[in-house]
Amino acid sequence: MFIVYSLIWRWVAEGYAHEEPGKGLFEVGERYFNMLIDRSMILAVEEPYHNIIYACRVHDLVLDMIHFLSEDKSFVTASNSNRTFPRTTTRRLAINNEVIEQDGSVANSSMQQVRSYNAIMCHFRVLPLLSNFKALRVLALEECTFMGSKQFSMKPEDYPYHLKHLGRLIHLRYLGISYQLESLEVPDEIGDLRFLQVLELGRSGIKKLPQSVGRLTQLKCLHFGGSSMGVLDWTNLTSLEALQLHHVSPDFLKGLGTLKELRELNLHFGEHNNMLFKDLMGRLVNLQKLQVIVVICWYQEDPEPWSDYAGSVALGHLRHLTVCGLLPGLPVWINSSCLPNLCHLSMQLKAMESQDMEILGRFSELITLCIHCKDGVVFPHTMEGAFPKLRHLGLRNSNQPRFVRGVMSSLECFEFTGLVRANGLDFHSLAIRSHLPSLEEVDAEFEGKTGMDSDVRQATLRHWRQARASLKHAVEIHPNHPALTSRGRQMDD
Repeated sequence: MFIVYSLIWRWVAEGYAHEEPGKGLFEVGERYFNMLIDRSMILAVEEPYHNIIYACRVHDLVLDMIHFLSEDKSFVTASNSNRTFPRTTTRRLAINNEVIEQDGSVANSSMQQVRSYNAIMCHFRVLPLLSNFKALRVLALEECTFMGSKQFSMKPEDYPYHLKHLGRLIHLRYLGISYQLESLEVPDEIGDLRFLQVLELGRSGIKKLPQSVGRLTQLKCLHFGGSSMGVLDWTNLTSLEALQLHHVSPDFLKGLGTLKELRELNLHFGEHNNMLFKDLMGRLVNLQKLQVIVVICWYQEDPEPWSDYAGSVALGHLRHLTVCGLLPGLPVWINSSCLPNLCHLSMQLKAMESQDMEILGRFSELITLCIHCKDGVVFPHTMEGAFPKLRHLGLRNSNQPRFVRGVMSSLECFEFTGLVRANGLDFHSLAIRSHLPSLEEVDAEFEGKTGMDSDVRQATLRHWRQARASLKHAVEIHPNHPALTSRGRQMDD
């Protein structure tokens, strides 16, 4: 199985996707991917109830054909043993679950013809000497580890797994590193890779990037999980289509408005304040190609630093919006007029009004909705025709959910987390076929404050049993007999 996102960016780096008027390279690659699905060459793996294809696989017969053609045409050489010598005509080398020793054939072989070097779940004692590669376009180390890395007591640039001579890979388009790569650092010479298009370091353990990254004018995708991103000069990175950064400083926002080609934006802020959020929302207005926005801010229990942004954030292409940070209420710009194509919405709120669910119900394309609301989600008595395409609903810290006829008629999965109280939870509306005719799965978690007092603990357990019994009964009498998962969770006082 292959993750679609990474696969398409590999195609871009290999030169299989070509520019088309009005479309980015990733969008062209997506069209190729969909064509392969339509022709049954690859099989899509869809995230349940989300209408999102996140991975793909191939039938065994197709896989055998791929292996045969790859070997016959010397397209890819797959090495599964440290003793396997790659052919002199090898253009693409794939290594899976190997131990790469100091004197291993793969590590020391001169690979002047190799265009793509892919290592998956390998254990390195030494990296191949990068200066051996003359035509490399793709360098990918996925879920790899370095053995004995803690035993070395030397400068990082002297480690045998340091990216020494990285700047000599003048044809490199794709650099991807993930998982347990201790003490690995990116050298300043990365700025010399003027053709680099994809820098995938989201799970690499690398702590910082050199300022020379700001010289990568052809960069289209940057995923990085480290910090100190505010020091980079973003004015030259105007080709970026996808950007994911962790521990972002407020200084980063100064250059955000220049990245007008962005389709995907994923930001994690180490802290938040009122002005930071307003500044971010104000700059997003200029990024009209955005399709995905994920903003995560580590917040305290007090939501006061967040205030609503009163401006208009009209993004006609936006399909996915996640705001993980406690907002006092539903922002005014989250409505079907500003975001007409929104399909997936997830957010954390302090409180909701009854009209808020009515506003959300007008999103005609909404497929998934996840709301974490401290004070509970308020369901109005009537919302006829609301949420016409919603397939997945997740409510956390919610009060009594109430479903009515003609609302969420396409709902297939309902996830619920609620605090049980003395009055219990009655799931009667969940049981009526005409209310949720498409329901297939229910996942519920009941929370209760048990404390140390035995009477409180016994009362909470009793409330849990009552809520579970009500939910079980509702599921059993529903004509679809949806699958049920229920559990209880203790909360501290």
